[in-house]
Amino acid sequence: MTFTFYNLGGGGGAAAETVDGIAGEAIALGQACYLSVGADLARTAGKIYLADADDPHTSSGAAILGLCTSAAASDGDAVTITTSGLVETGLAGLTSGKVYGLSSTAGALALTASPPWIGVAESASSLRLSGVYTTSGLTAGAAMGSDASGVLTAGLAESIGYAVSTTKLQMRARFGATDPADSIWPAPTHYWKLNDAASGAASTAAASAGGAAFTVGGGTWGTASVGAGGSRNVVTLDGGSASGLTATILALNTASWTVMQWIYLSTSISGTEYLWTLEDTGAGGRVNFSGNLPRYYSGSYDNSTVTLLNTTWYHIVTVVDNLTVRFYTSTGTAFDGTPMAPAACASYTLTDTTLDLLRYRTANLAPAVVASECAVWNTALTAAQVEATFGGGTPVALV
Repeated sequence: MTFTFYNLGGGGGAAAETVDGIAGEAIALGQACYLSVGADLARTAGKIYLADADDPHTSSGAAILGLCTSAAASDGDAVTITTSGLVETGLAGLTSGKVYGLSSTAGALALTASPPWIGVAESASSLRLSGVYTTSGLTAGAAMGSDASGVLTAGLAESIGYAVSTTKLQMRARFGATDPADSIWPAPTHYWKLNDAASGAASTAAASAGGAAFTVGGGTWGTASVGAGGSRNVVTLDGGSASGLTATILALNTASWTVMQWIYLSTSISGTEYLWTLEDTGAGGRVNFSGNLPRYYSGSYDNSTVTLLNTTWYHIVTVVDNLTVRFYTSTGTAFDGTPMAPAACASYTLTDTTLDLLRYRTANLAPAVVASECAVWNTALTAAQVEATFGGGTPVALV
């Protein structure tokens, strides 16, 4: 996908591109840039900035990373930022097979163990940002990140893609990815990493896709090893009267959707507590518990066949496909396809725009949990797509 901006610098030529830049730096071919989708640190949503290791991923505002593939020579010229596919413009001196991320020099690329990573070099002058990268020696069924020398590495807290075999890396979805060649899963309608900080009170959680931040109640930031992955930032919810996360999202306007969560139950479920609510005015759009057994409501309850244990990380995906609901519940490193026999449910078209996560909007029905990534799609994911988001037990960066 590409984003096009126009240089309106008023006679400054190429340097006038800094209208939307930082520190007075012009944006040149091949430079790493990002598009702000949330205003923070004096940034303006929707504007383009040069990227470096200090900016943007340490901020709370979400960003779309990409490379400049068309620079302006004079006022009125277009500036193009590419965020997906294979970039073969403006690059030189890369090492084939290495993973590249952000340098401490604004706009530059670097071999680094620190996410976010932008892409994998296919040659000295090309960088793959999304799609399938073919190589060797991958850990099949694992999410892959990078070590400090740019080598693809399994078992890290963050990832750039999912190894569908020992030779093929399905790189993470990018904004606008719609073709299977771009992503094994479609780009999520909404996505939250829930990794904003390592400590302190949590009042908001930034969106990584969809632009809708969560308001957080009863939450604190901390760190934990999520699933089989390494330590990462997470949010702990106390289960009290104000506990949970709420966001105003896009109306899905569909009878088929998917909700993905990584959660850790801190204590036993007490009564009918909720995983999520997307609609509470009709006969659909919410999942709660019967004991420790998740169940989907569509006028009557359709139960999962997996009872959740305390002090265990779970990757839980609820797929509603018109008249069928499936629960995909996995833990450890093995994707569990056994308890996913579809249950019949009533067809229900979601029109509400409020997502309540780990709470119910009109009553104190919030579980005490530790939460990591959450995503919503306005389509029913296939079993293969759900398995890919599991990442062999390590949360996969979906964008």
